Amino acid sequence: MKKIIEQVLSYLLGLILGSISGFIVWSLHLTLLKNEDPYEIVSITTLIGLIITIVVIEFKKAKLLEKNNSVRNEAIALITHEMRTGLTSTGWAIQLVLQKYSDKISTEDKVNLEVVLESIHTTIRHSVNLLDISILDLSKLSLSLEWISLEKIEGVLSEVIKEYTVGAVKKNITLTSHIKLDKEKQVEVDILRLRIILGNLLENSIQYTINEKKLLNVQITNTNKDLNITVSDTGIGIPSSEQKKIFEEFYRGSNARAKLPTGSGIGLYACLQYVKAHRGTINFQSRENEGTTFHVTIPLKTAENINEFMEKI
Repeated sequence: MKKIIEQVLSYLLGLILGSISGFIVWSLHLTLLKNEDPYEIVSITTLIGLIITIVVIEFKKAKLLEKNNSVRNEAIALITHEMRTGLTSTGWAIQLVLQKYSDKISTEDKVNLEVVLESIHTTIRHSVNLLDISILDLSKLSLSLEWISLEKIEGVLSEVIKEYTVGAVKKNITLTSHIKLDKEKQVEVDILRLRIILGNLLENSIQYTINEKKLLNVQITNTNKDLNITVSDTGIGIPSSEQKKIFEEFYRGSNARAKLPTGSGIGLYACLQYVKAHRGTINFQSRENEGTTFHVTIPLKTAENINEFMEKI
């Protein structure tokens, strides 16, 4: 009811302003019409005022709808991605148990676990489809940024690495990590997005490290100005002719599509948008059939960026 009243009042305001404009035009003799009848002038300007009001109202509606869709799609995409990641890790854990304790698990339990595993895989496929159709313009993200100590960052990123260790073991990939951070320093991040950045890079490496030499290494360090995350693998690499496109939305390398037909092509695009939203950078070096190394940098809390923040207030 409130919205209807506001809309009616807007129309009335448009009519009134149009009428006033008509009287002003007539009184100042600014009309270009051959007939200077004030009623005709006022009628025309009133109609123009009403039309302008309708256009403004519809424009506001369109912008509000766009904003609501963006927020909704962002929520769906984040929830779907996290759901898929959690299910993937659960599936890896079940497969590892089936492989490791195959001779100790009863036939009935094996069948039950395999049914659960198939259900997980089906749900993952559906979540990927949902992510594909609900994907949003990640360049318009609204992050929940807060200053966090590198001590807490170390704990969070260690948890992410641990989550993906099971998947690495399942694929016989040797996953090593080295974390050395100055725990007193701080970085301004959205902790959920930071988890997703590292998770996406690890997931890609695990999926596409299928050569005989299966190595995956994570280095997390900091300088005086930046938090640095490096993920290096010995996977299929990225063809040199396609490297410029690798951060594009929905893009997947030709060799990646050949090795793994399913996939949304959103992981690296999301990484780029999340890193940019943190005022950071992401780049990579890659050789086809030899491997890929991704580098992420996010600025730390320093006197310079505090001054930059204060100037914007």
